[in-house]
Amino acid sequence: MYQQPFMGLLKVSLKNDNTAIGICGLIKRDSLQDIDLGYGYLPEYLCQGYGTEAATACLTLAHEQLSLKRIVAITQSDNQACIKLLTKLGFSFEHNNSQIDELTTLDQYGLAL
Repeated sequence: MYQQPFMGLLKVSLKNDNTAIGICGLIKRDSLQDIDLGYGYLPEYLCQGYGTEAATACLTLAHEQLSLKRIVAITQSDNQACIKLLTKLGFSFEHNNSQIDELTTLDQYGLAL
């Protein structure tokens, strides 16, 4: 995934001391037609705006450098923090992507850039 410029998951770190707090980036998955916004953060750094900041930078890069018109994101149906972030970024629920177990599905969200 890192062979194409601007693609791949990148380390997200604090500006003041470079402490690694998570990852964020653009991924081309074989199972998806569109480029996927992927991210994950250590629990102690959730809900502090870091996800919004890093994801916004990735979306800007996707639009301005890669000229993408659309991007998707996949999350578990019960991951409320992730769904909240996607909604804040302007993503909309599109469909259930796959079933994980009796209670949980992977849901696909999409965003026109």
